[in-house]
Amino acid sequence: MSAAIETPPISKPLDISIFQLTLDDLPAGPPSRQQPLVNPISMCLGVALVISQEAVESPSTYGRYFLVHPEEIELDETLHPVFEDISIVFPDEIPDDSSQHAFWFNTGLKHGSQVLSQLLDQDIVEFVHPIRTHVTGPQGGGEDEMIEYPLVRVKLTDKQMAKQCGSCEIWEQRTDKERLSICSRCRNAWWCDEECQLSGWKRGRPVPHKKLCRLVNTS
Repeated sequence: MSAAIETPPISKPLDISIFQLTLDDLPAGPPSRQQPLVNPISMCLGVALVISQEAVESPSTYGRYFLVHPEEIELDETLHPVFEDISIVFPDEIPDDSSQHAFWFNTGLKHGSQVLSQLLDQDIVEFVHPIRTHVTGPQGGGEDEMIEYPLVRVKLTDKQMAKQCGSCEIWEQRTDKERLSICSRCRNAWWCDEECQLSGWKRGRPVPHKKLCRLVNTS
């Protein structure tokens, strides 16, 4: 039998925090069908919790962080790479306390450095103090590639970030009627409805939530 799901009674889609980004390769508004993304572009920060690959021996979860459009819009996201995972995970260096929403920011993305600068300016994230970096080793057999990925902490509250359905993988938006429901047992998964919750419980990725929920609660 699957765990119960619940919707936080005081949390509404309007709690999701919106910020503005300006990107070099986007024109100024107004938007059109041919050019749906224009400067400044409204975005929100989304978080999806993932089970670590070592879950059988040492169950734990960590967050992956995404730029998400806060409202419905006619858009082919495959043609607009601003909608992407802005975090990068090094298996041996996952931040210790996932509840603090700290992650390695992927400055290697097309708009990575530009986006990071604006998120810092708007008080969406902050550098962890003291600043820590991750430096890569040899790439493709060549010389060391010294790329620094800063460790940042999200300054938004948990309610201010969009969540992702653990089954169909859609993101919450401010135009939704209500927030996704949360697993009442482990509080590490969200669902659109009972159908998605049952599907994720039995056939979730990378493992069924039935297994993840039990592991997290016995860790």
